Order: sequence, then structure tokens, then C-alpha cells
Amino acid sequence: AANIYYLYAKTGKFLHTEKERTETIVFNATVQGTATIIPTTIVNTARKAASPPGNSIKPLLKQKETAAKSAILTSTVGPASSWKDFANTKFTAINVPITTLQKSPYAKTKICPIEVSKRLNAKTLSHDDIEWCKWATSKKGGNVQVGKSWGNLKATQERKRFDALNCNTVISRGTNPSCDDAWGDNSVRQWKHFSRAHNFSCDNNKPSSVQCYINDNKDSFCILEKAKIDFSQMTSTENAASILNRSKRKFQKSFLTVDCQTTPSTSQPEFVFPHLFTDSLSSPHHCDHTIKGTVLMYSHDHIHNICHTMQDLMNVLLILWLQGTARHPEQVTFLNVDSLRLYNNNNDMINDFFEPYKRMFPPLLKGVDFGSKTVCVQRLLLQPIPPKGFVWEGWESDSPCSFIGPSSLFQRWNLHMRSLFHLIHDGVAVKPVNKVVLLIRTEKANPWGSARSSRLFLNTDQIKEAIKKTLSTRQSWVFEVHDFAKMKFVEQIQLMSETSVFIGMHGAGIAMSMFMSIGSPLCCAVLEIFPKGEFTPARGHGNMIRKMGIHYGRMDIDGQHSHSDGAIVSVSVLSNVLGHLLQQVQSNSSCVLSSVVNDPYLEEGWNS
Repeated sequence: AANIYYLYAKTGKFLHTEKERTETIVFNATVQGTATIIPTTIVNTARKAASPPGNSIKPLLKQKETAAKSAILTSTVGPASSWKDFANTKFTAINVPITTLQKSPYAKTKICPIEVSKRLNAKTLSHDDIEWCKWATSKKGGNVQVGKSWGNLKATQERKRFDALNCNTVISRGTNPSCDDAWGDNSVRQWKHFSRAHNFSCDNNKPSSVQCYINDNKDSFCILEKAKIDFSQMTSTENAASILNRSKRKFQKSFLTVDCQTTPSTSQPEFVFPHLFTDSLSSPHHCDHTIKGTVLMYSHDHIHNICHTMQDLMNVLLILWLQGTARHPEQVTFLNVDSLRLYNNNNDMINDFFEPYKRMFPPLLKGVDFGSKTVCVQRLLLQPIPPKGFVWEGWESDSPCSFIGPSSLFQRWNLHMRSLFHLIHDGVAVKPVNKVVLLIRTEKANPWGSARSSRLFLNTDQIKEAIKKTLSTRQSWVFEVHDFAKMKFVEQIQLMSETSVFIGMHGAGIAMSMFMSIGSPLCCAVLEIFPKGEFTPARGHGNMIRKMGIHYGRMDIDGQHSHSDGAIVSVSVLSNVLGHLLQQVQSNSSCVLSSVVNDPYLEEGWNS
């Protein structure tokens, strides 16, 4: 029994609490580093033997801990193989016939009027706007090179205008784009089917293939068939120095390879991670581990900030949409490898914000756990480069499309996430949303160094009383005050799904509004409060919230009432804005686009 290790299958950690031990998969990692799933019937006996009463489980021997980690989910990771044998294995693609799809799980959701969809599909630009876009990309004018350089557009306002007008689409496709082209289903469909699919031509006798899809913004999404990842070509940081480890992880060019020598006429595409890629396999052709299905390899931005994590979560679902596999993410293995895209290196840490991943992809793998081994993958999905700016697009400017109507991509993501957490039934929130929540901060600084002091409320008691007074004239409203720093991530999601109006200072916590119960009665509104200073230009959260179909209110505090240690909110202004938002959710609750309800996994028109 001492040889039984309770691996934290989804994080790679050893488990310490009773709940963790009983909920995870149990492995025996004693025989040559291989693992066998232990039958459920002996779990209790093994737990008692391996963990004396009152003591947490601790690895008895370092080499057995290493063996346990190297075993990594044998149901997903296969044994060693020669490259020849691996290359000859057949890959079975996920196949879900459209004709047999189940009915939409969001049947009872409030549907937006057809007029909203018409507005989103209408052409957005005037003749002058189109001419300006042409000037911006002309050599004698702005000389912008889409996806590469801003050229002569030096002024921030000019660059904001270029993005706001979606000039990339105007130039790349020669069309007047709609909001659906920019932030709707069509933006994904044209990326996969109608844009320049870029094949990396291989000799016919080679087993590997590379296919890259390039959209109007020159964003690249690539799929590799029969690829090898060599973790000996990645420098590993075994012990993170702090919660946010800024050390740089280095990769050699042969970290990622395919057995695919190009024909002379083929040029290297605008490839994802070009600094990691080579088009031939190094000798010997050997795989220490094999994964026969589809692997999604992803590198995160800032895993300790939910706003940054939200950006990555949305891009992960985008990959599944591009693949047509969003209905069955459990058939995809998630591989977390830090620093591929940015320098943030957290040793491939998987924290509480990864809970949606744990529910979508039961096998969560960490690059660091493979040590210096090689892993051969039948199909490898690489994240879009650059990532689609779900969060960051128009961070300091209002997005025009967000005022026209909701984004089907944002709304589809919302319904998908809430379903993962069992917070939705037929599109309706499991619990009614007649709650006003005030988000407060009690810590002046967080562990990773981001200052919070200027965004503290200095008159919290007055704010609470003002909200209570505003609600007193309305029936059946509940008011609660919460501090997310004292709540688990899952608890935050649960709370937001039950919240009708969310109030808080500008910060990452506002991004949790993305889990509000759109399409349900009395949903939803957000009031974001800004102290005077460095955060004043921010418009990003407002864009996100409106794209979700949620009412948004903004309240700016003047310099006289904004201080380095916090801000004083005008309770009279707060009451007026809150009253207006309450009226909006009562008279015009949020709706969901029919395209989202009818095609919840963005499968229409896909070759599954």
C-alpha cells in the first residue's frame, strides 16, 4: 500500500485532503515507471494504509515520485515506439454526423429578435471609411502591412481606427465587413474554409503533414499530423521561485519536428512558433511516449489573473470550433507548456483557474512531467498566433460592434462554460438571478505584485447603504457583498451565474461577469467603477460585457476623490446609475442570438 500514490491527475501534484484523494484517479507506479489504474474497490484500503490518520500523503521515495509523474495517465499516453511503427498507426478522426446531432441544450433561452441579427450582418462601413482603409494600407499612405507592421500609422488614434473599422477584412477580402465578420460565426467559418488555407507541402512518401489556416488578420492556426515533441530541447524550471516566475524558458529549434521534408517549390509558411520548428526528424527515430489521438498544446499568458486566463479560455474554445470538435472536447488531450508564446514560466503550473479545462479535457498533461523524453503525437493542434483578442481587442477604445449587438462567439462560450459547471438547464439559469453583488477588495496588494491600493473603496459602508436604499423600492431583490480573494474560483462562477447586477472597481474580477446567466429573466448588468489615474483609459471590459449581451454602465471618479490608497464613490451618482441598470434588466433582459441556440457548438457547415 505504501507504493500507492494518489496523483493529482489534473495538476500533477500529490494530494493532501480527503476530498482530493477520494475524487481523483489512483495509480500504481511501481513497475518500471508504468502505471495501472487501481480498482475502485481497494481505494479506501489503500488510502488508509498509505496515509496514517491525521497525516497528509507524502512521497516515500524521490525515485517513486518521479516514476509516478512519468507515468502520466496511461489511458492517454502510450508506451515507447519506433518512429516507423508510430507513423504507420492509423488516426481515426472524430466523426459526429450532423444529421444525428441532439437538439440544442439551450431550447428555452430567450432568443434575440431577428432585427438584432440583421444589424450584426449589415455592412458597417461608409464609403469614406473604406477609402481610409485603402489609404492606410497603400505604400504612399499608411503603408500598413497586415499582420506584420503598422507602417506609417504612428498615432495611437489612427491605429485604433484601423482596428475599429476592421480594415484587415476590407483589404484582405475586398469586402465591406459586418460585425458578424469581425466577432461572429462568419469570422470562424471564413478562417477555416474561405480564407487562404496554407498547406506545408511534403514529399508523398513522408507520413507527416502540416496545414495552416490564415485569416484576414494573418492570424495562423496550424494542425500537425504525426509530429514529435522533444522535451530534452526545453529548459525546465523544476522549482518556481515565486507565484509568478518571470524566468525565461528556452527551446531549441528541434523541440517540435515533423517527418516532412518539403518539396523545392514550397516555401516556409507563416508558421506558428517558427523558432521551435524544423521539418525533418533527428535520428534516432524513437518515441519515448506516444499519444494516438488529438493533442492541443497551449501556452498561457498570466495564469494568476482571471482576465488574462479568460483570454486563453476563449482561444482554447476557438481552437475546438476551428476543428469542429467543441461538442466532444473529452476526445482531445490538453498539454500545458509554458513560455511557447510569452516568457511567463510557471513550470506548467495548473491552478484553480484551470477548472474549466479539467471539465472539458479529463486528461490534462504538463510538459514538465515528461522530463527529457520525446512524445510522438498523431494530431497536434497549435494555438492561434497571435491569439484572437477576445479580451484585448480595443482595450483602450470602444468597439463599435459591441453597441450594435452581442457576439455569437462570446455568447456561445458563455453557454458552454455554464453547462460545464451544471449551471444551466435548457438555456435557463438553474437558480433565479435577482441578486445585486458588490465586489470589494480587502487586500492592498496581491502575491504577484500588481498594486490594488488605488482600487479600494474608502467609503464601503456608505456604498452598501446606498445600494440597499435603491433596492428597498423594488420587491424581491437580494443584496450581497463579496471579496473574490476569499472565494474559490468555482464559488465565484456559481455566484456570478446567480447575479443580476454586478458592481465593482475596475480589475480582473470584473471579467467574471462573463459567467452571468445570459438569456435568463432579470439578466444582466455590470457597473464598473474607475478611479482617476492609469486605469481611466481602459474600455476592454465594457467591450467584452456588451459583446456578451449584458447591459454595461461605467462610473468615473474624479481626481479629487481618487487617492493612492483608494477612492471615494459618490453615493448619489451610484444610486442613479444603479437605478437605471435595474430598470434595464427588468424591462429588457439579455437575449441570446438564434444562431447560438440552434448551433451551440458551431458545427453547421463543418465536415466533422
